[in-house]
Amino acid sequence: MDDELELELENLVVKLSFGRSGYTISKQFNSVLNTLLKLHRVLIATTEPVPEDNNDYRWKYFKGCLGALEDTYIPVRVPHPDIP
Repeated sequence: MDDELELELENLVVKLSFGRSGYTISKQFNSVLNTLLKLHRVLIATTEPVPEDNNDYRWKYFKGCLGALEDTYIPVRVPHPDIP
């Protein structure tokens, strides 16, 4: 019951904010959502593990790991005893 009430409240806020009916907002939202679902292979990049033969100094400790942070460099210092 709480979820239904919360959904009604959110719908009311959106209707008042944009000055449109709930039907119009729902129709347009679904249109945008369906378009995003059709384009998901273009918009969402798949990750690939760091290859074993990668010689980039930034990734040598992450071989076999997924590169979840695409094009993001996070400075990491490996403690001396852990360096292979």
